[in-house]
Amino acid sequence: GLLKYQINLDTHPPGCINLNKTHYQDISSLEYVSEHFHEPFPGGFSKPEELNGKTFVKICVEEPKFQANFPQTWLWISGPLCLYCAERLYRCIRSNKPVTIISVISHPSDVMEIQMVKENFKARPGQYVILHCPSVSALENHPFTLTM
Repeated sequence: GLLKYQINLDTHPPGCINLNKTHYQDISSLEYVSEHFHEPFPGGFSKPEELNGKTFVKICVEEPKFQANFPQTWLWISGPLCLYCAERLYRCIRSNKPVTIISVISHPSDVMEIQMVKENFKARPGQYVILHCPSVSALENHPFTLTM
C-alpha cells in the first residue's frame, strides 16, 4: 500500500540524529546543532542558547525501516458494490414482467402521456420508471417521472 509505518522505533526514535558516515562530526557543539537543526532542536529546545552541557542528543542506531499497511480498499468498495449488484439484479427480475400500454397521448410543449398497467405495481407521484425500447436502441434506457 501507499501508507507505511515505521517498525523500528526502538533503534530509530523520532528526532534522532543520523550521523554522516563520511566524516567526523562533533554533535555536542552548539554551533553544529544551531547550524544543522533550524526548526525544532533535539530534546525539545527552541533556541540554541537553551542547550547546555547536560543536553542529550539521540543518535540513531540504524536507518528507519518501514512496512506497508495491509490493503483495506476492498472493505470500502465491497459494501456499495454489493448494494449496486443487488439493485441491478432486482431491476433485471422486475423488468421481465410485462407492461400493458393503455394509451399514448401527445400534449403541447413536447409532453407525452403514456398510460400503462403492470401487475403488482402501484404508482405514486414523484416515482420514476426506466423505459427500454429495444426497437429504438438495444443499450439505452430512459428515466421518466410518474404523475397521477
